[in-house]
Amino acid sequence: MAEVDVNDVVEGIGKQLKLSEDSLVPWLMLLKFCIPGFLFLLFQFALFKGMAIWYRIDILEEIAKQIKLPEDLVVFSGVCRLWRYAASKKNFRFRANVVPWLMLPPKEKGSDVRSFFSLSKGMSRQINLPDAERNKCFSSKGWLMVIYKDWSMYLLHPFSSLRIELPHIKTFHNWKALSTRYVAVSFIQKFVLSTGPSLESEDYTLVVIYGSTGKLAYFRPGFKTWIAIDSCQHTYSDVIYCRGMFYAIDVGGGITVIDIRSDNTVAAKRVVADLPLELVPREFWTKFYLVESAGKFLVVGRKFHYRITDYGTTAFRVVEVELSRNQNEWSPVKNLGNRALFVGDNSSLSVQVFDNSNFKPNRIYFTEDWRELYFCRHYPEGVGRDMGIYNLQDGSIERIETSFIHRCKCSLYHAFNPPMWVEESFQ
Repeated sequence: MAEVDVNDVVEGIGKQLKLSEDSLVPWLMLLKFCIPGFLFLLFQFALFKGMAIWYRIDILEEIAKQIKLPEDLVVFSGVCRLWRYAASKKNFRFRANVVPWLMLPPKEKGSDVRSFFSLSKGMSRQINLPDAERNKCFSSKGWLMVIYKDWSMYLLHPFSSLRIELPHIKTFHNWKALSTRYVAVSFIQKFVLSTGPSLESEDYTLVVIYGSTGKLAYFRPGFKTWIAIDSCQHTYSDVIYCRGMFYAIDVGGGITVIDIRSDNTVAAKRVVADLPLELVPREFWTKFYLVESAGKFLVVGRKFHYRITDYGTTAFRVVEVELSRNQNEWSPVKNLGNRALFVGDNSSLSVQVFDNSNFKPNRIYFTEDWRELYFCRHYPEGVGRDMGIYNLQDGSIERIETSFIHRCKCSLYHAFNPPMWVEESFQ
């Protein structure tokens, strides 16, 4: 599974520990066989010899630098806090190869085990996440925002189980007036991180779309309440972080740029007033997404149909908007090049597709994010069926579930947590 220069790794460890070449032979064989097994047995060897490999950050960082597959780095970072530090982004040299996992509902109702499926590698990981089964989740930068039944909220790193407490829903300004029918699962509609929290820094900002009218608020480490962005008074559909600022698109297609400064002053300006109907017809206005892709600022419109017996996405429309000029310029996008877009309950993102990947370029990988259908009596099995792979060139839709349904213990349906994209994160 691991594409690692094993000779270099073992030779480097041997030099730092002053081991003979003969003693390195079994470790070379283990590392060639399996990275997880190597890590475990390396620790056992360190204990047996009385050596502090476990606590040698210089050795751990050397190992981390040789790991090429993100799946292996997830295993590495899950050992302990020190190993997680060694597995930080600065030591992972193949970030461009990283594509999101698909977090799936459990196969058995009430199970705490969630399957994370990698479409790029055709493999799954089973992770015990009791917080995710009974509570609503969103994802951004590899972290989950979990909203509990008592309306408390946390950031949860699914691969390390790190948790960061967030202010309670009741700390939102005027939360009662903005409450929804099912507060715990539909009060928050989207969240995005400026960057993932890390062991090195707590310098991050979190923005959410919240309430029945889709308003914006933000949080920073140390805050006791959510801070409403009062200068943004529209109903918003999506928000992303790029180019050092937050961008939000409202249900009318208007785009607002939001600068949340270090002194917590906020400057917001609506830089796009109207989405041209000739490029994005009204039937694509059901849901908007913002995506930065290869330096381009894209607006994605989603077309949706609903009947009592059936519902689902039928098409997408993608346009590029040039925001750096005095007058906005729009242009239709028919080809994403060697990139693919991922939209749903995750913060929208674009990923470069390589030849050795199972992902396909010029596609939109989408999952269900229709909160209006939570607990719908017409679909007692739950939500989750509306996901697929949209071909931007010919408009066809390919099913995703054929890739994983027989490979991992999972379901397609959940009352309010449908399948969702989760980025790799080694924070």
